[in-house]
Amino acid sequence: MTSLLRTRPSCVGSAFNVIGLIDDTMPPLLPEHESLFHEVSTCWNPCLTGASLFLNGSPMTHSITLSRRFLSHRNVLSVAVVYDFIPLDWSGYLDRTSSRIEYFSRLAALKRNDLFTPISEYAATRLRELVDAPQQAIRVIGAPVRRSLIEAANQLSRESVGLSRQPYFFTLGGGDRRKNTETAAAAVRNTRLILGQEIRLKIVGELDPAYKATLQDIAGGDWIDFLNRVSDAELAQLYAGAIATIVPSHIEGFSLPVVEAAICGSAVVASSCSAHVELISDPEALFVSTDVEDLTDKLVRLCQDGTLRDRLIRQQEAIRHRFSEECVSARFWSFALEEFERRFRSSRPARAFSIGGSLPRIALLSPYPPDESGVARFTERTLKAATGKIRVDLFTDAERPLALHPGSRDAGPYSLRPLASDYDAVVSVVGNSHFHNYAFDFLGRHGGPCILHDSRLTHIIRSRLGEEGFRSFASRLLGRSVSESEVALWLHDQDVPTLFIEPVLERARPLIVHTPAFQRLIREKYNYHAELTTFAPNTSFAPEDLTPKAQEDARTSLGLLPDTFVIASFGFAVMQKAPNYCIIALDYLRSWGIPAELHLVGEAGSLEDPLRSVARRFGVEPFVRTFPRFVPEEQYRLYLLGADAAIQLRSYGFGQPSAALVDCISAGLPAVANESLADSCDAPSYVHTVPDCLSPLLLAEALARIWDNRKERHSRRLLEERNEYCRRHSFDFYVDRLKQILAL
Repeated sequence: MTSLLRTRPSCVGSAFNVIGLIDDTMPPLLPEHESLFHEVSTCWNPCLTGASLFLNGSPMTHSITLSRRFLSHRNVLSVAVVYDFIPLDWSGYLDRTSSRIEYFSRLAALKRNDLFTPISEYAATRLRELVDAPQQAIRVIGAPVRRSLIEAANQLSRESVGLSRQPYFFTLGGGDRRKNTETAAAAVRNTRLILGQEIRLKIVGELDPAYKATLQDIAGGDWIDFLNRVSDAELAQLYAGAIATIVPSHIEGFSLPVVEAAICGSAVVASSCSAHVELISDPEALFVSTDVEDLTDKLVRLCQDGTLRDRLIRQQEAIRHRFSEECVSARFWSFALEEFERRFRSSRPARAFSIGGSLPRIALLSPYPPDESGVARFTERTLKAATGKIRVDLFTDAERPLALHPGSRDAGPYSLRPLASDYDAVVSVVGNSHFHNYAFDFLGRHGGPCILHDSRLTHIIRSRLGEEGFRSFASRLLGRSVSESEVALWLHDQDVPTLFIEPVLERARPLIVHTPAFQRLIREKYNYHAELTTFAPNTSFAPEDLTPKAQEDARTSLGLLPDTFVIASFGFAVMQKAPNYCIIALDYLRSWGIPAELHLVGEAGSLEDPLRSVARRFGVEPFVRTFPRFVPEEQYRLYLLGADAAIQLRSYGFGQPSAALVDCISAGLPAVANESLADSCDAPSYVHTVPDCLSPLLLAEALARIWDNRKERHSRRLLEERNEYCRRHSFDFYVDRLKQILAL
């Protein structure tokens, strides 16, 4: 509550008063907390006339005697922060009759609030079931991580803290048995026995002596460290130095330990309760809270496989920036301000934002650099081209967004939702990754124009719903039961029965796509008309950049040998791009006497070791280069100039373009692509096509043709074809078409 008030936007004070009631049976407010309210009282003020917000901080744990008078006042907007309904969902809390009466009285009073801000989707789901609140009155805001811990974590990252010399697992306990610390202790005990290693378990929390004794009995030895109170600096150190953080709770309303661990760079293994599944999607990081054997197996693997630990840390980075005090507060206050506008200012004329009396103004919800996302880079180029044509307010969750171009403004995180009345259009940019979660949320609640960057949304919907939720969603969509094995195939874009874009089709008005192939697919499969605007290259080159001298300089900067046939494959290494086939094709080329090298220019991630194994098996490992992390833009650009050929593949044909292939075309770089991908990108003749049914031999033959005709790259014919393509696929054309579609 303190963080919501401390980080409220400055406009709140001018919009309405923030009032709070203090139970006189409770300790008095500290002076620094009292100053956060416009008015603090121990009684109802009947003379209140101005519009006010009543912040109902914990309606299910505090007395309703004082607060109930606020809940029907015509000048008061009451907002309840809803944490959970654990007393109803877990035994032992409401055993006494008096407890049940008191709890259900609070539940009845809860229904009388105007707005509800649950801290998780689990809490929101139970709220809808128990209170029957309308969807538009509910906004999930999350729970904030205190600034001091984030600052301590940032300090750790600068000091490059790694694993402790004395290996240990870490967990946060407590006196409440639903925290399930005994399962963590039992699994660590088993891990020690299996590996024969001196691994400790460190527990932070105030545990009673009897519970400590129980845990020691489970341990069967003196290897549990009980830590009652630690500073935030010490806590960050404990997270960062652990093999992993174990969060074994049977049930939670939210899970701050999961978020805190992610912020501190710790791998997390958590029980599969609803609150955890919202934050963690990888099955390698989830276990049933009662299954000690499953948790043991996961802990053993983490001890043995450092790449698994690194992968979980990278995956969990997605949640690091969503739960700062500022982000949570922004979600809360934007929701409150929106309802205030509707209720108390409905007669106010709409704001006119046009600059110079002519330029339209839009709100754009999108990732943005430094987010390591192709869509982020695409948005950056779009805003540059929009200068002088459209005024853009960008809403993004990117941490410290790069400076925007003139005419565009950083309007804050997604959660500071734009009011439609302030703009000519509010556009959601949706793609198949975690970067688009809040744009997806906004579209679901409010509808409106949507730019859909990906032709299927399997991953983002599955990550949002969790394994069981996604299977239930897919079952309803397909009218049949869905198995785990089917979902596993779909996540690799195999045997996909639908594109899972239905939630977007329901709310997008209009839907904007980037390829005629995808437009046709939507029309044929869903009988839905999508608007089309041509996809543009993220990376642009002037004709004078594309000279033999520029290529030579780029190769020198990259350390590439002059007589080597350098083949680049761009983007994240995933099996759908067939990197294993690229390696086998390399073996063919070298057996034909072609001095080829393959550079997988993108984050290899968990595929690095398997791909290395394939290269060793075919005897070409010295000629394969991988990158463990996202490649910086300048290095990416040098490869586009310096490589001799590119190979960009997709093992599926959903009409989706490839930003990397379009960048290759922009650089005049001869490439090999499968037919459906080349068709989606409207590829020119220097993109050599192979059948969608991929074959390493056919890939090698196409690359050999590029080697035989390598002087063609700088020919007049190719450069003229390249220039015409870039003219038809420019960001200027893209922005003009957006204006036309949005009727700006």
